[in-house]
Amino acid sequence: MRSTDLLVRTPFNIEQLIDWIAQAKLYVYVKSDIKKLMDLTIRTVFDLCKDGEAEALDKVAQATGISESKLKSLCERVKGEPSVSRLLELKNAHALSSI
Repeated sequence: MRSTDLLVRTPFNIEQLIDWIAQAKLYVYVKSDIKKLMDLTIRTVFDLCKDGEAEALDKVAQATGISESKLKSLCERVKGEPSVSRLLELKNAHALSSI
């Protein structure tokens, strides 16, 4: 089944699907630290790895006890992952079409 088939056949809207996938991606990367991040309302890879927010990672590190270097490394890996890039493109394209 292609991803477009899923979009056509599911009762869920595209924003919900993107959110669920982004949540799952975060879990794959941080497994044991997911509760700490969710306590800070960081639910998805997009919440954690926003462009130009190195200062925010410092605050996340202080609040969670996760090392800043680990968080930066994680975000570099996330930004280099093609599936996350495509998901972000889809998210942004859909947000623009909703305006």
